Amino acid sequence: MVILCTEELGMHGDAFYAQLEPTAGAYIALDRRLPDHPDQDVALVWDERYGWSLALETNSSEDPVRLRPGSGNAM
Repeated sequence: MVILCTEELGMHGDAFYAQLEPTAGAYIALDRRLPDHPDQDVALVWDERYGWSLALETNSSEDPVRLRPGSGNAM
């Protein structure tokens, strides 16, 4: 699923990961920034509970901050 998403976005490289345990989740780093947050990296994140969400990176020791949690729909 994650590789298909990166291909659809036209992305190349290894700026993503997926995990299956303890709960399934995925992360795709985007090479764009949002106008309202020009100093923060942006990512797509997925988990079993919320589905896909756009998220901001804060620092490497914290989870990305979801901007708008998804509806829980799996792709």
